Amino acid sequence: TYLEEWLKVRKEYLRVAVKRTNFEHYTKTADNPYIFPFTYATALIMWNRLTREAGFTEKEERTNRYKMHIHTLRKYYRTRMSLEIPVDVVEALMGHEGYLTIAYRRYSQDQLAELYEKAVHTIAVFDIPTDTRDLREMLAEKDEEIFYLKKELKSSKTETEQRFKTVETEMEQLHM
Repeated sequence: TYLEEWLKVRKEYLRVAVKRTNFEHYTKTADNPYIFPFTYATALIMWNRLTREAGFTEKEERTNRYKMHIHTLRKYYRTRMSLEIPVDVVEALMGHEGYLTIAYRRYSQDQLAELYEKAVHTIAVFDIPTDTRDLREMLAEKDEEIFYLKKELKSSKTETEQRFKTVETEMEQLHM
């Protein structure tokens, strides 16, 4: 999963981040216990920079807020995940705690993990290249098949033309 990929590079991220952080009242340590060791403000800065660079700068008329704000990630997550698993589970995974849902929601951590694995494909962003590789392989096979079919067709056409000429020649000889 993407989380596993992140965890592979997390230590290096922290090493670089610790070196770059030199604020008087704030220090970053390499032993940060959080999976994503940065603040909401840092995430917001990164999100805004990335959306700006990607050209997603359209704003809501009424609020003058960007249409693609960081909260759209949570909306996307909830909408997509709930296509595969119960909304209660999605809400639990998002950290939402309503007084009734807590009382009625009885999922173990293992069950939540299993359900998450079942639905994570709905939020996957980078699965397309894998599919594209499969499509490229299929396309290469089809190209090869087309090549041999064209070759066979050309050979068959040549053979048919030769037979036709032979028949024409024989017919001319019969009419003489």
